[in-house]
Amino acid sequence: MGLMDKPKQDFEQDYISIKNFILYLAFTQKEPVETVVSWLLYNGFDQDITSYNVDKHYRTYECKKKKGKDKNIVDFFSQISIDTYHAYHEFENDIDHESYSHSYKLVDDYFFLAFEDLDKLDYLKDFDIDIREATKYSYTIYDCDNVTVKTKLKHPLVRTGLTWMNFSLEESNSKQASNTAKGHDDKALTISLDYITRQIEWAASGEYNPSEDHEKDEQLISENQITNSRNQDSKLIAVLALLLARKSSAYTIGDNKPNATQISNAIYQFAIDDLQIADEDTNGLKANIAKISKSIQEHTDILYKQPLKKP
Repeated sequence: MGLMDKPKQDFEQDYISIKNFILYLAFTQKEPVETVVSWLLYNGFDQDITSYNVDKHYRTYECKKKKGKDKNIVDFFSQISIDTYHAYHEFENDIDHESYSHSYKLVDDYFFLAFEDLDKLDYLKDFDIDIREATKYSYTIYDCDNVTVKTKLKHPLVRTGLTWMNFSLEESNSKQASNTAKGHDDKALTISLDYITRQIEWAASGEYNPSEDHEKDEQLISENQITNSRNQDSKLIAVLALLLARKSSAYTIGDNKPNATQISNAIYQFAIDDLQIADEDTNGLKANIAKISKSIQEHTDILYKQPLKKP
């Protein structure tokens, strides 16, 4: 166990993100998120609860109170109350904020609530639910502000080296190092598009990857050839972004175009929450919004020549 594993585990046992909290209530009560927020404010939730911000060292800090109300909760809930959570979420993840008619503003929505505090609220006890169950799900929010969930997948990961969907990056890195030593400094091993496509389709379905596909996956990987990584990887990112957008409206924006911000955030959250990648192994998974957006723009000419064929 790493030095920071226990602090992280302790934090996750004691705190829940504000998003998981309101989305879980919306799901269990079969109500729109905006309605849940209104009900919480009606009951004085912003006065009863203190929120916490956390830094990367898992140190927590109490949020400031303004006129007896928690500022984080007041600011975040006020944005949701303008229209819906889904509408604010779209605004939040759109680079062109000025295109929105609503007077939204960006506020802090990365804060947490203590389970101990939530357990004391009588109006939550009436629901007869365990808020701690909220962290077991991933959530999809629709434009009507309703919520559906999927149980987070637990994969048999090999923690010696980073393993992702049965593909070892440790193996890839060793092959890439070998190629570099032979003078291929500008080359890299490109993962088969067919392999990645099938893996993302599996992930989107929420079903476990059948073990009989493992040999096929290994064969696809072995058939990869050394190509120009800069151009091909950019093209691959663009196609994968489009694939995700086709799979779920959560990854689209505007005219059903891929939402680079949402896709980047989803990749990072999937790595942390579902794959449980250690913090020291997350390099390259953070802040990829610009890279994804640039890849989509660079390859617009080939992406939209013809629609993707449906299976």
